[in-house]
Amino acid sequence: MRKFKHPTRLLILLAVAACAGSGRSGPRRDPNLITLAEMNEVPDRSAYDAIERLRPRWLIARRGGAFPGVIWDGRPNYRVDVLRNMPLEQIQEMEYVSALDATTLYGTGYAGGAIRVTSRRRR
Repeated sequence: MRKFKHPTRLLILLAVAACAGSGRSGPRRDPNLITLAEMNEVPDRSAYDAIERLRPRWLIARRGGAFPGVIWDGRPNYRVDVLRNMPLEQIQEMEYVSALDATTLYGTGYAGGAIRVTSRRRR
């Protein structure tokens, strides 16, 4: 076992390591999913506004300038602009699907990936 010549350095190193690991507040959020609880933090806004605030990387154009398509309750071929008119109170969750997975699941036309929107079910 190695002896430290300067125990103060060891204490500083341990303190820095402890602080670095505790910088996160709250639960870790999935970068590919926006839950109902997260949407509740963004009141009176559209789905687009929620994504822009919570997961802005979803809205960045991908390969060749392609933006993600929108899959709304399993129905493909919506443009991302449809999210601007979609009130959050109608949505249960939203999920980003990579370009590869979206193309496999829904066919061509998803070079920018897809945003899968699940509506709340009326009771």
